[in-house]
Formats: sequence, C-alpha cells, structure tokens
Amino acid sequence: MKKENVIISFLVIIILILAFGIAMLYESNKRSEKFFADSQKLLADVVATCKQPAAIPVPVKAEKKLLRDDIYRIVFSHQVELNNFYSKQKDAKTNRMRIALEIQNTGTVTDVKVVESDIKNKNASECVTSVIKSIQFPTFDGESVTDEVYLTFDSRSLIK
Repeated sequence: MKKENVIISFLVIIILILAFGIAMLYESNKRSEKFFADSQKLLADVVATCKQPAAIPVPVKAEKKLLRDDIYRIVFSHQVELNNFYSKQKDAKTNRMRIALEIQNTGTVTDVKVVESDIKNKNASECVTSVIKSIQFPTFDGESVTDEVYLTFDSRSLIK
C-alpha cells in the first residue's frame, strides 16, 4: 500500500505541475492578446495621424533690412552728382574718400562725415557730403544704420 500512496502522491504532484503550467500558458496567452490589441490600437492611431492633413505654415513677414550692398548701389546711382564736384577739381590724380553715414529707418540720411580723404579741397569734400546727405534711401525695419562708404575718383570721374 505504501507503494500505491507514493504513486498517487507522485501523480497528484504531476497533475498540479500540469495545472500550474496550463495556468501560466493561459496567463501568457492573455498578456499576448492584450499586447496584440494594444499594438493594433497604436497602429490605428499612427495610420489615422498619417491621414490627417499637414499643418499649413503661417507666413512670417520678412523684415526689411538695409544692407551694405543696398547702400553702395544707391550711393553709386548718384554718380552724376558726385562726378560734378570732381570734374571741377584741378588735381586729376586718384583721390579716395571714406565717408561715414547714418541712415534712419525712414530712409533719411541724418549724419555724414568724411572719415578719411586724399582730397585736400574742403569745398569738394563738403560737396560730396551734401550729395550723400540728400540721398533718400528706402524705408526699412529696425534701428538706424551706420556704415561707411569708400569712394575713389580717378580721371575726373567716380570709379565703381
């Protein structure tokens, strides 16, 4: 009889192990199903997002700036007036001027100074500064702009 009890105990243990294994498989299967359902929902959300129209960018107003190239282009557009002063010079050698100017955002030149010059004639320098001070630049955004312009005159005309 003892042998039978051992066999029964052994069978009970095997049944318990099998029942535990089946329970573990069942729980694992439930977790797998939940994971699969969550994955399907996530995939559906991603697909729905992809089908939505893209956001339309709002246009940003470009800031109007006055660049150095603009300053030179506008100053040299007054070449005729600038050459008028130089053609009255008796000295035909090359003459250079470095002029500092301040331009308000309204386009008005508020300050013009000769920083450096080979031209000895003070009236000629004043003539150049008055021509530059009379120039109206385009309006721009921001604060006033301070810059320098280099002018070279040779053979009685302005060299660009």
